[in-house]
Amino acid sequence: MRPHPHQAVIANGNDFLAAAEGARARGRSLVLTSGTFDALDRRDLDHLRSAARYGDVLLVAVANDLQAAGCQFGAEHRAARVAALRWVDHVTVALTPPEWFVDALLPDVWVWSGPPDRDPGLPIMRRHNLRVVHIAPPPVPDHGTLLAAAATPETLASTRLDAREFARPRLYDPSQ
Repeated sequence: MRPHPHQAVIANGNDFLAAAEGARARGRSLVLTSGTFDALDRRDLDHLRSAARYGDVLLVAVANDLQAAGCQFGAEHRAARVAALRWVDHVTVALTPPEWFVDALLPDVWVWSGPPDRDPGLPIMRRHNLRVVHIAPPPVPDHGTLLAAAATPETLASTRLDAREFARPRLYDPSQ
């Protein structure tokens, strides 16, 4: 049970796995994703919101402090911010990308927003013939270019459109 209507449960690895198994036993589909989520900026929010659309329960593994050494915030702080999002159901701090979570959970859908050729979950999901979704993050604007360009309504509208086009998910078809 969530402590607050918009507060996901933050759990250690074993409790995270148990929560996922409980949801699966109730017939709910599982979506797993991971990341550092340091800035929790628009790209992170789009990633998590998109991931939540692919199933009933969104499970998020937040990178631990050793792996995310350059992050501004500690892992527990980053996990708490992710857990506050209404799309997220369960959060854990773990070594990410969480190959062992993918293998242990065998989620219905694995969502990855990095380069497809660096997707750690893809081989496991292919082996089990499960669904993978690659979400291309919107491009990061070059601030020098933005300052030099005139900020007209047309320029801003085209920038927003380009970001939405780039953020469309690409689906992995297990039959291919």
